[in-house]
Amino acid sequence: MLLISLALPLIIGNGVVIAAGGTSADADPSLQLAVTWATQQLSVSKLWLEDGSSLCGKFVENAFGVTAQYPTAHDMYLALEKSSDPAQRTLASLQRAPAGVIVFFAQNAGNDNNGHVGIYLGNDQFIGVVTSGHVRQHGVRWWDEHTSRFLGWAYPRADWPGYGKSKPIARAAPAAPPAPSAQAIEGATRAFQAQWNAGEAVMRNLWGPSRATPEQEPYSDASGGYRMVQYFDKGRMEADSPTDNTVTFGLLATELITGKVQVGKTTFQSRDPADIPIAGDASNSGPTYADLNGRAAKLLAPMPSRPSMAVSADVSAAGDVSETSATSDTDVRTVAKSDTTLTTYDGSTQRSPHTGQRLGLR
Repeated sequence: MLLISLALPLIIGNGVVIAAGGTSADADPSLQLAVTWATQQLSVSKLWLEDGSSLCGKFVENAFGVTAQYPTAHDMYLALEKSSDPAQRTLASLQRAPAGVIVFFAQNAGNDNNGHVGIYLGNDQFIGVVTSGHVRQHGVRWWDEHTSRFLGWAYPRADWPGYGKSKPIARAAPAAPPAPSAQAIEGATRAFQAQWNAGEAVMRNLWGPSRATPEQEPYSDASGGYRMVQYFDKGRMEADSPTDNTVTFGLLATELITGKVQVGKTTFQSRDPADIPIAGDASNSGPTYADLNGRAAKLLAPMPSRPSMAVSADVSAAGDVSETSATSDTDVRTVAKSDTTLTTYDGSTQRSPHTGQRLGLR
Protein backbone atom coordinates (compact mmCIF):
# COMPACT_ATOMS: atom_id res chain seq x y z
CA MET A 1 0.00 0.00 0.00
CA LEU A 2 1.36 3.41 -0.97
CA LEU A 3 0.74 6.20 1.53
CA ILE A 4 0.78 9.76 0.20
CA SER A 5 0.79 12.89 2.36
CA LEU A 6 -0.65 15.92 0.56
CA ALA A 7 -1.12 19.55 1.58
CA LEU A 8 -4.11 19.82 -0.75
CA PRO A 9 -7.35 17.80 -0.70
CA LEU A 10 -7.33 14.41 -2.38
CA ILE A 11 -10.15 13.84 -4.89
CA ILE A 12 -11.04 10.17 -5.22
CA GLY A 13 -13.15 8.13 -7.62
CA ASN A 14 -16.66 9.50 -7.19
CA GLY A 15 -15.62 13.13 -6.67
CA VAL A 16 -15.71 12.95 -2.86
CA VAL A 17 -13.05 15.15 -1.32
CA ILE A 18 -11.21 13.93 1.75
CA ALA A 19 -8.99 16.60 3.32
CA ALA A 20 -5.68 15.26 4.55
CA GLY A 21 -5.77 15.41 8.32
CA GLY A 22 -9.48 16.29 8.26
CA THR A 23 -12.37 14.36 9.76
CA SER A 24 -14.22 11.58 7.97
CA ALA A 25 -16.73 12.61 5.33
CA ASP A 26 -19.32 10.47 7.17
CA ALA A 27 -19.16 12.72 10.24
CA ASP A 28 -21.50 15.31 8.71
CA PRO A 29 -22.90 14.68 5.24
CA SER A 30 -23.83 18.35 4.64
CA LEU A 31 -20.23 19.41 5.27
CA GLN A 32 -18.86 16.91 2.77
CA LEU A 33 -21.51 17.84 0.23
CA ALA A 34 -20.39 21.47 0.54
CA VAL A 35 -16.74 20.51 -0.01
CA THR A 36 -17.62 18.36 -3.02
CA TRP A 37 -19.75 21.05 -4.64
CA ALA A 38 -17.24 23.85 -3.92
CA THR A 39 -14.39 21.83 -5.41
CA GLN A 40 -16.42 21.15 -8.55
CA GLN A 41 -16.89 24.91 -9.04
CA LEU A 42 -13.13 25.31 -9.55
CA SER A 43 -13.57 23.94 -13.06
CA VAL A 44 -16.79 25.86 -13.87
CA SER A 45 -16.49 29.05 -15.94
CA LYS A 46 -19.28 30.90 -14.10
CA LEU A 47 -18.38 34.31 -12.65
CA TRP A 48 -19.87 35.00 -9.23
CA LEU A 49 -20.33 38.74 -9.72
CA GLU A 50 -23.18 41.18 -9.30
CA ASP A 51 -22.79 44.89 -10.06
CA GLY A 52 -19.03 44.57 -9.82
CA SER A 53 -19.02 42.89 -6.40
CA SER A 54 -18.03 39.26 -5.80
CA LEU A 55 -20.71 36.96 -4.38
CA CYS A 56 -18.62 34.98 -1.90
CA GLY A 57 -21.54 34.79 0.56
CA LYS A 58 -23.96 33.49 -2.07
CA PHE A 59 -21.36 30.90 -3.09
CA VAL A 60 -21.16 29.53 0.46
CA GLU A 61 -24.94 29.60 0.89
CA ASN A 62 -25.42 27.66 -2.35
CA ALA A 63 -22.91 25.08 -1.13
CA PHE A 64 -25.38 24.28 1.68
CA GLY A 65 -28.53 24.33 -0.46
CA VAL A 66 -29.80 27.81 0.46
CA THR A 67 -29.66 31.32 -0.97
CA ALA A 68 -30.36 34.93 0.03
CA GLN A 69 -29.82 34.30 3.74
CA TYR A 70 -27.55 37.26 4.50
CA PRO A 71 -26.83 40.46 2.53
CA THR A 72 -23.04 40.24 3.05
CA ALA A 73 -20.38 37.81 4.24
CA HIS A 74 -19.93 39.92 7.37
CA ASP A 75 -23.63 39.65 8.19
CA MET A 76 -23.28 35.86 7.93
CA TYR A 77 -20.31 36.00 10.29
CA LEU A 78 -22.21 38.09 12.85
CA ALA A 79 -25.11 35.61 12.78
CA LEU A 80 -23.14 32.36 12.93
CA GLU A 81 -20.37 33.37 15.32
CA LYS A 82 -22.94 33.94 18.08
CA SER A 83 -23.46 30.20 18.37
CA SER A 84 -19.84 29.21 17.79
CA ASP A 85 -17.14 28.44 20.33
CA PRO A 86 -14.93 31.52 21.00
CA ALA A 87 -11.96 29.17 20.68
CA GLN A 88 -12.81 28.84 16.95
CA ARG A 89 -11.64 32.39 16.32
CA THR A 90 -7.93 31.59 16.13
CA LEU A 91 -5.82 30.21 13.31
CA ALA A 92 -4.59 27.46 15.64
CA SER A 93 -8.16 26.19 16.05
CA LEU A 94 -8.20 25.17 12.36
CA GLN A 95 -6.27 22.07 13.38
CA ARG A 96 -9.50 20.62 14.75
CA ALA A 97 -11.89 22.13 12.18
CA PRO A 98 -13.55 19.50 9.94
CA ALA A 99 -13.61 19.97 6.18
CA GLY A 100 -16.76 21.78 5.09
CA VAL A 101 -17.04 24.34 7.86
CA ILE A 102 -17.26 28.02 6.97
CA VAL A 103 -14.22 30.31 7.37
CA PHE A 104 -14.63 34.05 7.81
CA PHE A 105 -12.38 37.02 7.11
CA ALA A 106 -12.61 40.66 8.18
CA GLN A 107 -14.10 43.65 6.41
CA ASN A 108 -11.73 45.99 4.60
CA ALA A 109 -11.63 48.27 1.57
CA GLY A 110 -10.53 45.38 -0.65
CA ASN A 111 -13.86 43.59 -0.13
CA ASP A 112 -15.97 46.79 -0.04
CA ASN A 113 -16.36 46.28 3.73
CA ASN A 114 -18.53 43.22 3.06
CA GLY A 115 -16.10 40.76 4.62
CA HIS A 116 -15.10 37.47 3.01
CA VAL A 117 -16.17 33.86 3.47
CA GLY A 118 -15.28 30.44 2.07
CA ILE A 119 -15.57 26.64 2.47
CA TYR A 120 -12.76 25.06 4.49
CA LEU A 121 -11.03 22.02 2.96
CA GLY A 122 -8.63 21.10 5.75
CA ASN A 123 -4.86 21.54 5.97
CA ASP A 124 -5.15 25.36 5.93
CA GLN A 125 -6.92 25.38 2.52
CA PHE A 126 -10.28 26.92 1.59
CA ILE A 127 -12.31 27.58 -1.54
CA GLY A 128 -14.13 30.85 -2.15
CA VAL A 129 -14.94 33.56 -4.67
CA VAL A 130 -12.24 36.18 -5.25
CA THR A 131 -12.70 39.81 -6.31
CA SER A 132 -12.75 38.92 -10.01
CA GLY A 133 -15.72 36.59 -9.42
CA HIS A 134 -13.71 33.42 -10.07
CA VAL A 135 -13.73 30.45 -7.69
CA ARG A 136 -10.25 29.90 -6.29
CA GLN A 137 -8.45 27.83 -3.65
CA HIS A 138 -6.14 29.58 -1.17
CA GLY A 139 -4.42 29.03 2.13
CA VAL A 140 -6.21 30.49 5.15
CA ARG A 141 -2.97 31.84 6.61
CA TRP A 142 -1.95 33.31 3.26
CA TRP A 143 -5.30 35.10 2.99
CA ASP A 144 -4.98 36.31 6.59
CA GLU A 145 -1.54 37.80 5.89
CA HIS A 146 -2.07 39.23 2.40
CA THR A 147 -5.78 39.99 1.93
CA SER A 148 -7.96 40.24 5.06
CA ARG A 149 -7.69 39.13 8.66
CA PHE A 150 -9.00 35.69 9.69
CA LEU A 151 -11.99 36.00 12.07
CA GLY A 152 -12.79 32.36 12.78
CA TRP A 153 -14.78 29.38 11.58
CA ALA A 154 -18.28 28.09 12.22
CA TYR A 155 -20.62 25.25 11.35
CA PRO A 156 -23.51 26.00 8.95
CA ARG A 157 -26.95 26.60 10.37
CA ALA A 158 -28.80 23.44 11.41
CA ASP A 159 -31.73 24.31 9.11
CA TRP A 160 -29.50 24.40 6.01
CA PRO A 161 -30.19 21.07 4.29
CA GLY A 162 -27.01 20.67 2.28
CA TYR A 163 -26.45 21.03 -1.44
CA GLY A 164 -28.94 19.11 -3.59
CA LYS A 165 -31.21 18.22 -0.65
CA SER A 166 -33.93 20.81 -1.31
CA LYS A 167 -34.80 23.91 -3.27
CA PRO A 168 -33.04 27.11 -2.18
CA ILE A 169 -34.55 28.72 0.90
CA ALA A 170 -35.11 32.43 0.39
CA ARG A 171 -34.42 34.89 3.17
CA ALA A 172 -37.56 36.05 4.93
CA ALA A 173 -38.63 39.59 4.16
CA PRO A 174 -37.49 42.06 6.84
CA ALA A 175 -40.11 43.19 9.30
CA ALA A 176 -41.66 46.57 8.60
CA PRO A 177 -40.51 49.38 10.92
CA PRO A 178 -42.95 50.12 13.76
CA ALA A 179 -45.37 52.96 13.13
CA PRO A 180 -44.06 56.26 14.55
CA SER A 181 -46.08 58.09 17.17
CA ALA A 182 -48.21 61.08 16.25
CA GLN A 183 -45.84 63.29 18.27
CA ALA A 184 -42.82 61.99 16.35
CA ILE A 185 -44.53 62.66 13.00
CA GLU A 186 -45.58 66.14 14.11
CA GLY A 187 -42.09 67.05 15.37
CA ALA A 188 -40.34 65.73 12.27
CA THR A 189 -42.83 67.49 9.98
CA ARG A 190 -42.09 70.84 11.63
CA ALA A 191 -38.32 70.33 11.47
CA PHE A 192 -38.35 69.15 7.85
CA GLN A 193 -40.71 71.93 6.75
CA ALA A 194 -38.45 74.56 8.32
CA GLN A 195 -35.48 73.17 6.42
CA TRP A 196 -37.51 73.02 3.21
CA ASN A 197 -38.51 76.68 3.62
CA ALA A 198 -34.88 77.69 4.23
CA GLY A 199 -33.85 75.95 1.01
CA GLU A 200 -36.60 77.60 -1.01
CA ALA A 201 -35.44 81.00 0.22
CA VAL A 202 -32.03 80.32 -1.33
CA MET A 203 -33.13 78.60 -4.55
CA ARG A 204 -36.61 78.00 -5.85
CA ASN A 205 -37.55 74.31 -6.03
CA LEU A 206 -34.30 73.23 -4.32
CA TRP A 207 -35.92 70.19 -2.73
CA GLY A 208 -38.96 69.72 -4.93
CA PRO A 209 -42.23 68.23 -3.70
CA SER A 210 -42.41 65.72 -0.85
CA ARG A 211 -43.09 62.08 -1.67
CA ALA A 212 -45.09 61.46 1.50
CA THR A 213 -45.29 62.28 5.19
CA PRO A 214 -42.28 61.56 7.45
CA GLU A 215 -41.67 57.87 8.14
CA GLN A 216 -39.34 55.68 10.19
CA GLU A 217 -36.31 53.78 8.88
CA PRO A 218 -33.80 51.56 10.74
CA TYR A 219 -30.70 53.43 11.96
CA SER A 220 -28.63 51.72 14.63
CA ASP A 221 -27.29 54.93 16.20
CA ALA A 222 -30.68 56.65 16.53
CA SER A 223 -32.87 56.53 19.61
CA GLY A 224 -34.69 53.17 19.64
CA GLY A 225 -32.85 52.01 16.50
CA TYR A 226 -35.07 54.03 14.14
CA ARG A 227 -35.00 57.58 12.81
CA MET A 228 -37.54 59.80 11.09
CA VAL A 229 -36.91 60.53 7.41
CA GLN A 230 -38.75 62.31 4.62
CA TYR A 231 -38.10 61.89 0.91
CA PHE A 232 -38.41 64.72 -1.58
CA ASP A 233 -38.10 64.84 -5.35
CA LYS A 234 -34.43 65.88 -5.03
CA GLY A 235 -33.21 64.45 -1.75
CA ARG A 236 -33.86 63.13 1.74
CA MET A 237 -33.93 64.67 5.21
CA GLU A 238 -33.31 62.78 8.46
CA ALA A 239 -33.91 63.44 12.16
CA ASP A 240 -32.07 60.98 14.43
CA SER A 241 -33.65 62.11 17.71
CA PRO A 242 -37.34 62.68 18.50
CA THR A 243 -36.40 65.42 20.99
CA ASP A 244 -33.83 67.19 18.83
CA ASN A 245 -34.79 69.35 15.86
CA THR A 246 -31.42 68.80 14.16
CA VAL A 247 -31.95 67.78 10.53
CA THR A 248 -29.32 66.09 8.39
CA PHE A 249 -29.25 65.55 4.64
CA GLY A 250 -28.46 61.96 3.64
CA LEU A 251 -26.18 61.15 0.74
CA LEU A 252 -29.13 59.65 -1.10
CA ALA A 253 -27.60 59.94 -4.57
CA THR A 254 -24.45 58.15 -3.37
CA GLU A 255 -26.55 55.32 -1.92
CA LEU A 256 -28.54 55.00 -5.15
CA ILE A 257 -25.34 54.82 -7.23
CA THR A 258 -23.29 52.50 -5.04
CA GLY A 259 -26.03 50.36 -3.49
CA LYS A 260 -24.42 50.95 -0.07
CA VAL A 261 -27.30 52.05 2.18
CA GLN A 262 -26.23 53.67 5.44
CA VAL A 263 -28.10 52.19 8.41
CA GLY A 264 -25.82 53.61 11.13
CA LYS A 265 -22.94 56.05 11.49
CA THR A 266 -20.48 53.39 10.34
CA THR A 267 -22.87 50.61 9.26
CA PHE A 268 -23.99 49.91 5.69
CA GLN A 269 -26.17 47.38 3.89
CA SER A 270 -25.37 46.18 0.37
CA ARG A 271 -28.15 46.39 -2.20
CA ASP A 272 -28.34 46.69 -5.97
CA PRO A 273 -27.62 50.16 -7.41
CA ALA A 274 -30.88 51.81 -8.48
CA ASP A 275 -31.77 51.03 -12.09
CA ILE A 276 -33.77 54.23 -12.59
CA PRO A 277 -32.84 57.41 -14.51
CA ILE A 278 -30.99 60.05 -12.50
CA ALA A 279 -33.24 62.75 -13.97
CA GLY A 280 -36.64 62.98 -15.62
CA ASP A 281 -39.31 60.34 -15.97
CA ALA A 282 -38.80 56.59 -15.61
CA SER A 283 -38.81 56.30 -19.43
CA ASN A 284 -35.98 58.82 -19.80
CA SER A 285 -33.15 57.44 -21.98
CA GLY A 286 -30.48 59.19 -19.92
CA PRO A 287 -28.07 57.36 -17.58
CA THR A 288 -29.40 55.49 -14.56
CA TYR A 289 -27.86 55.49 -11.09
CA ALA A 290 -26.66 51.95 -11.81
CA ASP A 291 -24.92 53.21 -14.99
CA LEU A 292 -22.95 55.66 -12.86
CA ASN A 293 -21.74 52.86 -10.59
CA GLY A 294 -18.10 52.32 -11.53
CA ARG A 295 -18.10 54.13 -14.86
CA ALA A 296 -18.55 57.54 -13.31
CA ALA A 297 -16.80 57.00 -9.99
CA LYS A 298 -15.03 60.33 -10.43
CA LEU A 299 -18.35 62.11 -9.87
CA LEU A 300 -18.32 60.93 -6.24
CA ALA A 301 -14.65 61.68 -5.58
CA PRO A 302 -13.64 64.84 -3.69
CA MET A 303 -12.96 67.73 -6.06
CA PRO A 304 -10.56 70.68 -5.70
CA SER A 305 -11.76 74.24 -5.37
CA ARG A 306 -12.33 75.76 -8.81
CA PRO A 307 -14.38 78.95 -8.30
CA SER A 308 -15.68 80.88 -11.32
CA MET A 309 -15.01 77.97 -13.67
CA ALA A 310 -17.70 76.63 -15.98
CA VAL A 311 -18.81 73.01 -15.54
CA SER A 312 -17.25 70.93 -18.31
CA ALA A 313 -18.19 67.36 -17.37
CA ASP A 314 -20.51 65.59 -19.79
CA VAL A 315 -22.37 62.34 -18.98
CA SER A 316 -23.51 60.06 -21.79
CA ALA A 317 -26.71 58.02 -21.75
CA ALA A 318 -24.57 54.96 -20.90
CA GLY A 319 -23.04 56.68 -17.87
CA ASP A 320 -19.63 57.51 -19.39
CA VAL A 321 -18.08 60.79 -18.25
CA SER A 322 -15.94 63.06 -20.40
CA GLU A 323 -14.53 66.51 -19.74
CA THR A 324 -13.94 67.69 -23.30
CA SER A 325 -14.87 71.22 -24.34
CA ALA A 326 -18.17 71.97 -26.04
CA THR A 327 -17.88 71.66 -29.83
CA SER A 328 -21.00 73.53 -30.98
CA ASP A 329 -23.57 76.09 -29.92
CA THR A 330 -26.12 73.30 -29.46
CA ASP A 331 -24.02 71.50 -26.82
CA VAL A 332 -25.95 71.61 -23.54
CA ARG A 333 -22.88 72.95 -21.75
CA THR A 334 -22.82 75.97 -24.10
CA VAL A 335 -26.58 76.54 -23.93
CA ALA A 336 -26.59 76.36 -20.12
CA LYS A 337 -23.17 77.97 -19.55
CA SER A 338 -24.57 80.85 -17.53
CA ASP A 339 -26.31 78.36 -15.27
CA THR A 340 -23.36 76.04 -14.72
CA THR A 341 -20.65 78.29 -13.30
CA LEU A 342 -19.03 77.15 -10.05
CA THR A 343 -19.42 79.82 -7.40
CA THR A 344 -18.33 78.75 -3.91
CA TYR A 345 -16.51 75.77 -2.41
CA ASP A 346 -17.71 73.77 0.60
CA GLY A 347 -14.70 72.34 2.41
CA SER A 348 -16.65 69.84 4.52
CA THR A 349 -18.21 68.11 1.51
CA GLN A 350 -15.41 69.02 -0.94
CA ARG A 351 -17.97 70.09 -3.50
CA SER A 352 -18.63 73.31 -5.46
CA PRO A 353 -22.28 74.40 -5.71
CA HIS A 354 -23.24 75.93 -9.06
CA THR A 355 -25.60 78.79 -9.86
CA GLY A 356 -28.15 76.76 -11.82
CA GLN A 357 -30.02 73.51 -11.61
CA ARG A 358 -29.42 71.97 -15.04
CA LEU A 359 -27.22 68.93 -15.64
CA GLY A 360 -25.52 68.18 -18.95
CA LEU A 361 -26.79 64.81 -20.21
CA ARG A 362 -26.51 63.37 -23.70
